[in-house]
Amino acid sequence: MGFQFDTKPHSIDSLPKDTLSFINDANELIESVVDKWTKLKTYSYKLNNGLKEQVTTYGYTDPNTKEYWLSRISIHDNNRYNFQDFLKYIVGYDSINGLDIYKHTEYELNYIHVLSKWNKIPLDSYPEYSSLSNSNLNNNWGSISVEYELGSPLKTRQFNEFIFIVEPGIYDSNVAFIIQLVSNKPVSPDKVAGVYVSIERIKLLDNNEIEWRMATSSDSGGNVPKWLQNSMISKSVAGDVPSFLNWLNQIE
Repeated sequence: MGFQFDTKPHSIDSLPKDTLSFINDANELIESVVDKWTKLKTYSYKLNNGLKEQVTTYGYTDPNTKEYWLSRISIHDNNRYNFQDFLKYIVGYDSINGLDIYKHTEYELNYIHVLSKWNKIPLDSYPEYSSLSNSNLNNNWGSISVEYELGSPLKTRQFNEFIFIVEPGIYDSNVAFIIQLVSNKPVSPDKVAGVYVSIERIKLLDNNEIEWRMATSSDSGGNVPKWLQNSMISKSVAGDVPSFLNWLNQIE
C-alpha cells in the first residue's frame, strides 16, 4: 500500500495528488479488514421499527505507526433499504443533484449523538492554497471542523479534517468512499484538540445487499488514556449504524 493512513496532520499541499492511487490504497486497507484484522464482537440491535440489524467490529494495530485501528462492517438488505438512500444520506450524492462533499458531515449531526457542531474550513484559508494550481487539488476535497461532546467533565473535543468524497462511477459504479485525513489547522484555544483518520466504503454487492464498512484510527486528546479510548471505541462506532438506520427510517 502506497499511502500511509495515520493520524499525522497534513497541510493542504501534502494531500495526495494521484487520486486513483489514493482510492486504491484506501480500498486495499478497508478490504483487508476481514482477512487480516482481529475480529472483536458482533453487536445485535433492534431498531425502532422492530427490525434487527447486526454490526461486526474488528481491531488492528498498524505495524508501521503502532496506531490502533477499529473497523465495523454491516450488511443491509437492498429490498429493505435503498442503495440510493445510503449514497444520499451517508455520502452526500444523488443522481439528480450530484455530489455535495459537505452533506456527509451535515447529515452526521442527525445520527452521531456526540457530534454537536460542524463548520466548513475554506480551503483558501490554508496558507499553502495560493501556491496550488487547480490541477493539483481534486475538486472532491474539502475541509471541516467538527466538535464532539464526550460527556462531563470532559471538555469539548475539536477535530479539524480534510475530507475526500468518491461518488459512484469514479472508482466503481456501485462503490463510494468517504475518506478523512487530519488537517494541520490549529483548533480553537478553548477546545481540546483531537485527531482521527477514517475510511468509509458503501458498496452494492452482487446479491443486491448493501455493505457499509468503516475503519478509523483516532485520539480524542486530553487526559483520557489511549488504552481506555481503544476499549470504548468499538461499541461507540458500532452504535452509529442503528442510529443512522433509525434516522433513515424516519425520513424515508
